Amino acid sequence: RSPEKPRSRSPEKPRSPRKSRSRTPRKAGASRSAERRRSGDKGRDRSRSKEKDKDDAAPSKDELEDFIKTNGVDERAAADLRESAGSVQRAVLNRGDLSTARNPSAALLVRIRDARVGGGASSGGSGIGVGLPTSADIDGYIKRNRLDRKAGEKLRSASPTIKRLVLASGDLGSVPDPTAALEQRMAQAKAGGAAAAVPVGMSMPSNQDVEDFIKTNEVDDSSAGQLRTSEPHVQRIVISRGDLRSARNPSSALLARIRDAKA
Repeated sequence: RSPEKPRSRSPEKPRSPRKSRSRTPRKAGASRSAERRRSGDKGRDRSRSKEKDKDDAAPSKDELEDFIKTNGVDERAAADLRESAGSVQRAVLNRGDLSTARNPSAALLVRIRDARVGGGASSGGSGIGVGLPTSADIDGYIKRNRLDRKAGEKLRSASPTIKRLVLASGDLGSVPDPTAALEQRMAQAKAGGAAAAVPVGMSMPSNQDVEDFIKTNEVDDSSAGQLRTSEPHVQRIVISRGDLRSARNPSSALLARIRDAKA
């Protein structure tokens, strides 16, 4: 026998490196769509923020003058608007024009006072803020002031602005006839008189009250002199409307307030 030849092993093929499993990449279209949604949300948020800032910001001088000219109000009402705080001016303009009012000037004065009352300028502790009074506010007021059913219904059926002015003027206090006092206050509010915001039963200010008001608001000598020489009921109306520190020009605002009280 011839010796067997050793079997030759065929060289092993080198193993190819194992491919690592990779996650399937997201489709580019879906990614772009998500980015667009995020970008759109941010844009809407910025737009809302700008709109809110515009609503809260004081109007420019041109806006004020356009409003005054468009609505044809008299000089006294125009001066009161010009000298009001920026937040009051913005609240007035945000309510739209006065074209449907029978007397635009009187309507403007009521709207200005409404904005000041809503901002907490008047005293009385009614707890009514910028919003209109709720049914619960009205019911509480009727109960606290011992109003009869007829007076209560009359208040409930009044316009929202009248309700707010009445409640913002504070409780009726210990007056002998609360129903008559309420009717008087509602009549003043409807007439648009400045006395509508004066709490019933509020005493006339003393000389010291007047001097404290002048000192606190740092008004000039001319406007201070006009307040000192005004009738006590005018002084009471002026002081009851709160301080003037938020006005751009406290002295001019005081003069406008005195004119308003004398009207």
